[in-house]
Amino acid sequence: MGRVEWGAKMFDTIKSAMRRIVREEVTACMAEAELADKLSNITALIKQNIAEYQQTADRPACDIKEPLNNVAAIAVSEDCCSRYTPSDGIARNIDSESRQMREKILTILAMNQDDAVQAIGAEMEKDSFSKLVDEFILMKSENREQYLETLNTLRLCIIKQYGLEQKTLLTKLFDAVTLDEFDRPQFQDVSLMRLPIFQASTLSSNLVRRRRMRQLTMVPEAYLTYNKKFGERFAKMANIPCPKSQYGLRLDEIVPIPGTVIKPLDGASSRGVYLIRNTDQIWDVQKFAPAGSWNDVVNTLCRDLEIGAIHHDSFLVQQYISKLPPPEYVPANDYKFYTFYGEIGAILEISRYPKKEYWWWNTEGKQIKGKMPLYPLEHSMGPPNEQQLALARSVSLMVPCPHLRIDFLVGHDRMYLCEFCTFSGGGNSGGKNSGMLLEQRMPSYDRQFGKMYLQAEGRIMEDLLNGKQFETLMEFNRICAEELRKK
Repeated sequence: MGRVEWGAKMFDTIKSAMRRIVREEVTACMAEAELADKLSNITALIKQNIAEYQQTADRPACDIKEPLNNVAAIAVSEDCCSRYTPSDGIARNIDSESRQMREKILTILAMNQDDAVQAIGAEMEKDSFSKLVDEFILMKSENREQYLETLNTLRLCIIKQYGLEQKTLLTKLFDAVTLDEFDRPQFQDVSLMRLPIFQASTLSSNLVRRRRMRQLTMVPEAYLTYNKKFGERFAKMANIPCPKSQYGLRLDEIVPIPGTVIKPLDGASSRGVYLIRNTDQIWDVQKFAPAGSWNDVVNTLCRDLEIGAIHHDSFLVQQYISKLPPPEYVPANDYKFYTFYGEIGAILEISRYPKKEYWWWNTEGKQIKGKMPLYPLEHSMGPPNEQQLALARSVSLMVPCPHLRIDFLVGHDRMYLCEFCTFSGGGNSGGKNSGMLLEQRMPSYDRQFGKMYLQAEGRIMEDLLNGKQFETLMEFNRICAEELRKK
């Protein structure tokens, strides 16, 4: 039995069984034990079909590491097998070209990431790639409809038949529901039974919502993250230590002075960032390697400008913050504080010399490990102390924004503000150090940060109702708006 035939048989059987329960058994008010027994039979059927498939198919359609233990989980992928390419080989309202596209998509979904990237890259060179994208979007939509139908079927079964266990089972069921999947009946269940809805509040979902809000209207932190110059302006107005800087220099205007850093104003991911110890000792921050002489650096930056890796010939020359006193020049480590209006969720420490290394800390001074890569602590500054934590908290309270990542350079004498961020990168480079986001590697932190985000929104609302003015931010926003209007 092949992959498609097995999938069609398996999911058609499950679907029929679920509909029979809803149509007959729920209305008959069967006993709780009987309903549980019937659901267990369906689960056993799923396991049996999985075992049969794994024995007969050449390879699984996906990596099944353990039997799926509930109908809701298996229903998510029903359409990938039954609706798309049924066992009789005749597509249900799908033409031959679309069926071929869907089979190709299923094949790509079964690959590991590297193979999938290569396969998609090959498809991008074909004229039919746009059609492939359209079919993927349609498959996702159909799959979501089938998933929500099964989800509501299970919800109805639980509400009609289970007594004291209702709350526990619904909590378990809704734990798999994202914010945009909640409908009115489910929301009523949550309200009446006071069920926790963890998935409806994650940092990821809240950041997307905030980004959309920023597209539609003005948000208080907009100018704060507009560019590095504006960020430094706010720091000076708020008396927050920051490195001395010169902005908007053309490449031919830059004089390589020992103890400075060169950065493109529109740069990201350390592209075009160089640490100057002297004219013959320059460090390429992105490559974590010596950059050669100043002439070598100029030639590299000219190439980056020509190919568009750096968009504008406009650079920042900044004071070099060293973790050791002069005349030693050792790049300072970064502390990136994940703040939530007066609270700190975690701290990411980054060392950029002699190589790039990461450490995550909590506010109790303990290292966060879990699924994160573990680097030796030789080049770590250790967890931030109470004075450093207090500075990060106080800065976050100056801006009525539920989440700010506030980056500091840890110098030998003090911390210096580097920049403000409302959306953290690090998850899409595809390299060895990609996916360094804590909430990406450990989803429990995505929920924890989502909870802190909502609590921060509540504290902001309370402060505003109590008359807090945010005078420094208001004046800063006025100055920035006026500057942009003149341009």
